[in-house]
Amino acid sequence: MDPAPDFNRIVSEYEGRIVRYLATLLEDPVLARDLAQETFLKVHRGLDQLRNPEARTAWIYRIASNLAFDHLRSRTSRQEGQSLSLEGEFLHGDGVEPTVASEELSAEGRIEQEEMAECLRHYIYHLPEASRACLILRDLEGLGEEAVAEILGCSVGAVKVRTHRARKLLRERLREGCRFYQDERGVLRCEPSGAPQEGRE
Repeated sequence: MDPAPDFNRIVSEYEGRIVRYLATLLEDPVLARDLAQETFLKVHRGLDQLRNPEARTAWIYRIASNLAFDHLRSRTSRQEGQSLSLEGEFLHGDGVEPTVASEELSAEGRIEQEEMAECLRHYIYHLPEASRACLILRDLEGLGEEAVAEILGCSVGAVKVRTHRARKLLRERLREGCRFYQDERGVLRCEPSGAPQEGRE
């Protein structure tokens, strides 16, 4: 039997990813860090039972997701801004991709990208809850369909449908409310023109 995994190493590997995931799901970076701490407390308590590294990622994300969904159901989450990595496929249909790597941007350029990311994240937050989670896990966190299905407790088919709906709805709302373009430096920019509406399944 494999030895129990090292807790500090797990925290080092997953903490940033879990905080980012929760911050995007909840649109509240302070709450995201609080729930991330709760997540790793639960991870620590159950660590001895988890010896399969292949199951570790889904298990940790499932804990974080359940905490987030419990909070969302309580209707007490706040709406605050935070930055977000723009990795993923949901903007590809609009034919807009950054041409300059983030490490090559000036400080000003990075601030501009973060401002654009906040706008995009705000639209993601207003997608229906289940679809939003699928979109974040698939396109921002880069997890596979089977892993997402395990995390959210649904079928792979449901993940495919929800992710497709989320991408389609997000593109529609971005077209209605934002204009994305690249400036002369290749920095992806956004000009908001409307407020997103609350999503419904």
